[in-house]
Amino acid sequence: MKELIIENTIYRIGKNAKDNTQLIKDSNINWYWFHLDKFPSAHVVICKEEINNLEINQAGLLIKEYSKYKFKNIGICYCKIDNLILGKEPGSVLFRFNKQVNIFNL
Repeated sequence: MKELIIENTIYRIGKNAKDNTQLIKDSNINWYWFHLDKFPSAHVVICKEEINNLEINQAGLLIKEYSKYKFKNIGICYCKIDNLILGKEPGSVLFRFNKQVNIFNL
C-alpha cells in the first residue's frame, strides 16, 4: 500500500488485491473510495470525510497513473467506504446502494 500527501490531503493507494482489501478494512467509513468504472484498477481512498472537486480529480488521476488503462475519457467511480461490501475474492467489492455511486470521466 502506498500513501501520498498532496496539498494536505492523504491519498492511500492499494497496489494489488490484498492491499485493496486491507485498504478498505483500515479506512474510516466516511472516507471516499475510488476505482475505474468497469475495469480492474488500484483502489484509492481519500482520507477525509468531506472532499472537493480538486481532490476528486486528483484521485482520478492517481487511479489512471496506477492503471494499465491510461487512455483518455475513462470512467471513474467513487463513493463513501460505508457503501462498500467486500467481495469473496481479494480486492473485489460490491455496492450497498448503486444510487450512492458517482461516476465521472477523466
